[in-house]
Amino acid sequence: MFADATELANDWLSAGRYVFPALYDERIGTALGLLANDSAGTDSAAGKMRSMIAYSAIESGALLYGDTGVRAFYNDA
Repeated sequence: MFADATELANDWLSAGRYVFPALYDERIGTALGLLANDSAGTDSAAGKMRSMIAYSAIESGALLYGDTGVRAFYNDA
């Protein structure tokens, strides 16, 4: 949805099969210092990582986790 709304080029699509599974990898979320079922919420470490990336797409208001996560994700892909 972010890529469609921001009219990003489709260059990232070919990398999707490598990148998207990482969004569900608990080892990556844990390496970022996120923990499942802790005081920050009951989601998994990977689930928290996905939420942080998604919330970085907010263009105004409270930027809970900054504003570059989703852009970096697509640029790197």
